Amino acid sequence: MPLFSRADVSRIDQHPRLTALRPIPKHLFCAGKRTLDGTPTVAIVGTRRADPAAVRYAFGLAQTLANAGAIVCSGGALGIDTAAHRGTLDAKGQTLVVLASGLCKAYPPRNADLFREVAKSGAVVSEFWDVPPRAGRFLRRNQVIAALSDAVVVVQAPPRSGALSTARAAIRLGKPLWVVPAAPWDTRSGGSNELLRSGGAAPLWRAHDLLQTLSLDPRVNAPQLAIPRSRPRVPEELRAVYDSLSLQAQSLDELASETGIEIAALSSMLLELELLGLVRRAGESFTRLS
Repeated sequence: MPLFSRADVSRIDQHPRLTALRPIPKHLFCAGKRTLDGTPTVAIVGTRRADPAAVRYAFGLAQTLANAGAIVCSGGALGIDTAAHRGTLDAKGQTLVVLASGLCKAYPPRNADLFREVAKSGAVVSEFWDVPPRAGRFLRRNQVIAALSDAVVVVQAPPRSGALSTARAAIRLGKPLWVVPAAPWDTRSGGSNELLRSGGAAPLWRAHDLLQTLSLDPRVNAPQLAIPRSRPRVPEELRAVYDSLSLQAQSLDELASETGIEIAALSSMLLELELLGLVRRAGESFTRLS
């Protein structure tokens, strides 16, 4: 089943925000309700393998930006990107997905339903109609994200994360670059911290500072930036499974691979977490609730 049909898609020729890129995109294919106008737009990017605290932070930051009237832009990947899109939707805001594949097929396939939901109020865009993703297209996708945004936020990125290419594109294009600081022993944030050390990026301590650069008033309808909440009460014997879960759905096989726990024992532990109100089950997938 195609992600979007030709009837769902319009073509935007030579968008002014993209003229700084080389080569200049001749056009963008666009599915959705959102027009790519001058509304303040913030990119939130980071690793696909984000830890639960970083996922919650990206989700809350997106909510805050959406409530202040900004569009949230990201690349539709798992991890931080997905959290940013879902946080925006949760706040009834508009989010923009830039794909490295064509609009005919979803990549990652797991996010097909998310992309269709985004298109109901925001937009899903790509330079391509029907091509598979490949390395060069991810780099190009990241450049488009930076070009379409007024500021870029890196939430969590290891040294080899693709999010760093979005950050470098932002620096080249003269866009404000913000980085969420992390502890030096946090290997998933090694690339993020290096951006701060090498200069060119500002540490993001408060959402208020970011909103000010966009001339948005956080007092209008934006709540305080959601910070990772304190850990809920989880029985110690279930802690390893709970910590492996995130706000995006994971299958039993994925959790078994990540935790090293046998399927039968893992199923029993997930049932206990579900009964405690800490986990939601949808079909064969599991999502943490806090």
